[in-house]
Amino acid sequence: MYILHRKNNGTHEVLKDSLNRAFKFFVDQHEASKLSSKLNQYTHQGKQWRVKKINL
Repeated sequence: MYILHRKNNGTHEVLKDSLNRAFKFFVDQHEASKLSSKLNQYTHQGKQWRVKKINL
């Protein structure tokens, strides 16, 4: 499983689903990377989203 995370003003953020505000999980690293790239097109350099592998 993978998540998207970033550091923002010293705090860690995890991308959440817009419908239910739960963490957004990805089964496939490629899908997580695609969304990360899309989001980072519109995000400042210091607040870039990164893919992180997690163990559940």
